[in-house]
Amino acid sequence: MWELEDFTPPVPTSEDSICENYFVENVSRNSFGRYEVALPFKADPTHLGDSFALSQTRLPDIKNAVTIHTQLVKLFENGGFQMVKWMSNSNELLSQIPDFLQLNTPIAFDKESLKVLGLEWNPSSDNFSFKISVSISPCTKRNMLSLVARIFDPLGFLAPISLFIKLLIKKLWKLKFDWDKEAPKEMFHLWMKFQEELTLLNSLQIPRHLLVFENSTVDIVGFADASSSAYAAVIYIRSTDITGHVSNFVQQYNCPS
Repeated sequence: MWELEDFTPPVPTSEDSICENYFVENVSRNSFGRYEVALPFKADPTHLGDSFALSQTRLPDIKNAVTIHTQLVKLFENGGFQMVKWMSNSNELLSQIPDFLQLNTPIAFDKESLKVLGLEWNPSSDNFSFKISVSISPCTKRNMLSLVARIFDPLGFLAPISLFIKLLIKKLWKLKFDWDKEAPKEMFHLWMKFQEELTLLNSLQIPRHLLVFENSTVDIVGFADASSSAYAAVIYIRSTDITGHVSNFVQQYNCPS
């Protein structure tokens, strides 16, 4: 009544073998049973070269920078030009330059004046900040999408804020609201409060410099999580020196589920 059939075991291709070996070498389980994936670094870092020694030979020290600055100023003065908007992370060099010739005003990275949240860099403090330009608008799907489109945030500093708007838009899509139909009362209050509190971002200051200046150990730390509402990932650089720990934000990404 029964007939036994022998199945020939599958023969893995070279691509299958490479994929299996890569998984074995780069994926493991920790003591909590969670998967851990190895960082995509080269196995032998000795072949990367001595970048620190190379940078020392290429980049002039402070004394050379001061000399070059003096020479450039004199050279351009001979042609009737005055060099302005000087900026450096060296206080010693800046002390040689008059204040009115230094760059002290924030630099905007977005060229459009219509941006609601525009990223800026302040040379004096060496911090990133955001310039807020928003007016209260009705709670409609069109206005929400318009606000998201006018946020200039390439590194994801304000990712939680843009995610909040995206989740509101998602709710309106589920309710099948038209572009200009007013949102329900509960969502309306959330939208109004959100717009009023946007100006609080004017006080946000994010250091541009990622690492400490002295000898230190550096770790790249990544976090990722997901829920029924959204998923997100964020990367930090953790620098440790004799004074303690310094953690700096690098980049973030999120998206509604």
